[in-house]
Amino acid sequence: MRQAAAGSAVERVNWDDVRLLLQIARSGSFRAAADAVQMSANTLRRRLSVLEAEIGHILVERGANGISLTRTGAEVAEIAKRMSGQLSDLDRLAHDQRRGVLGTVRVAASDRLGLGWITPQLMNVGQERPDATFELWCGVRFFDGPSVESDIWIQLERPTSQELVAARLGFLHLELFASNKYIETFGAPTDTGDLARFHIIEQVSDEVPLLSEMLPNPEHRRFVSLRVSTSGANAHAVASGAGIGLMPTYAPTLMPNLRAINCGFHVRHEIWMSYHPRVRQTKPVRAAIDGIKDAFDPVRRPWFRELYIPAEELRAA
Repeated sequence: MRQAAAGSAVERVNWDDVRLLLQIARSGSFRAAADAVQMSANTLRRRLSVLEAEIGHILVERGANGISLTRTGAEVAEIAKRMSGQLSDLDRLAHDQRRGVLGTVRVAASDRLGLGWITPQLMNVGQERPDATFELWCGVRFFDGPSVESDIWIQLERPTSQELVAARLGFLHLELFASNKYIETFGAPTDTGDLARFHIIEQVSDEVPLLSEMLPNPEHRRFVSLRVSTSGANAHAVASGAGIGLMPTYAPTLMPNLRAINCGFHVRHEIWMSYHPRVRQTKPVRAAIDGIKDAFDPVRRPWFRELYIPAEELRAA
């Protein structure tokens, strides 16, 4: 029989077992919790029994409708949540210090902004800061809280976490484009009701609703000829003449062969940058933050203003 160690409960309790209790509470069953931690259900039950013996209370009740936490079990689970958050803070602090020493700055950005716009901006910052390495991770999902995986987040939705410093960089305006080659071959629609007769390229994204769901299609025609998962593939397909696609109004500044489809359709999203206040203490991160803010300056880059300016007017300006 296992003999309990002397000393306080804090000294006796295995923190890994407490985390297993938290996983049981989240999963709602031993089997689901065991699968989540890649452990057999019998081993999980045995670890729970050890924890209950160390604390001196029954933590989980087993009934006809499954398992549930006892009152003490719920209290221990709540403590585990707080401890997990504190450990995450400690991990993030170590991460921030390590990145500060190594001079590495990781930026996570939405796919629509990362490839076409932020990449060249970070290249400029990197040339000015040869002592640092800048990493850009595109195609990430929306962020609701701090992560040790990135120093700076840029997305099309304001983060909800109160731990982050959040700043609105500007507005992303999207409209329909086609290449000169496509328009010369197939012509161009004059209104949104005419779009169903053309070849539509649709980017599947968590950031923006599907184009086929936003465009009117009273006759329920199947007009999407190509679906892609990244903004890079979307831009290449449109620029190559494969069809009409949704792109930022600044797209012609990067690909001059694009022409806006003037049919009265456009979409607007806010652009947000967020970061944990601690990371700004390092010089490379400050340089990246300042460089990103400058890249969205609405005076020099009018396509990021709140007021929508059609791409054709931007080209003529």
